[in-house]
Amino acid sequence: KKEGGRKKESLSVEYFEGLYEENGDPWNFKTSEYERGKYKDTMESLPKKKYKKVLEVGCSVGVLTHKIADICDELTSIDVSEVALKDARERNKNHTNICFENVRYPQNTPKGPFDLIMLSEVVYYWTRDDVELAARQVVSELAPEGDVILVHWTGLTDYPLSADDAVECFIENTKKDLKITKQKREEKYRLDVFTKL
Repeated sequence: KKEGGRKKESLSVEYFEGLYEENGDPWNFKTSEYERGKYKDTMESLPKKKYKKVLEVGCSVGVLTHKIADICDELTSIDVSEVALKDARERNKNHTNICFENVRYPQNTPKGPFDLIMLSEVVYYWTRDDVELAARQVVSELAPEGDVILVHWTGLTDYPLSADDAVECFIENTKKDLKITKQKREEKYRLDVFTKL
């Protein structure tokens, strides 16, 4: 259902399963120059060089997962699509520090505490209510002085929220607990980094 050109509910499991069944890499994560550059920027924007325990929300086919696994001891990578997770597991089979889980976030949340929570290209798939819930979950499961990174494409979509609306909603709901340590806007995406107070 759409309202004013935007979907009115958070995107469903069925939505993502359908996308991955139709095209195993619907956003061209494996081959896109744009994605490669964004991933490089994402990794370079992390406040620390090494993390103990990381949560990656919306790992998709596991391309960014591969890079995150190299800088942490334990990585929990979650996605709503079992089709995507199958590909992610295969792509990352040589990394023994990754636990892949089929989880619908923020309704279900792996238990922390996590030193880093990565929300790359996911927050705008949710309604404001779900972003508020995600904000509470992030604060709850983030270790003291832990980091959070949000990266979102700023182009036009029919998702429940635009990148700016999604990120601003997240900021509004975490401002008492997280401080913004970096904000960057590129031509096609925005990157926001936070640290727990």
